[in-house]
Amino acid sequence: MRGKRDNMRGFYNLAYGKYLFDIADEKAAPKRYF
Repeated sequence: MRGKRDNMRGFYNLAYGKYLFDIADEKAAPKRYF
């Protein structure tokens, strides 16, 4: 169970980081990732 939780946290961190990067880069809409 611990491994799955860590994987989900990594996935969300990656998606959030990509969202922040696009916001800073081109003011992209959040719904592209969520």
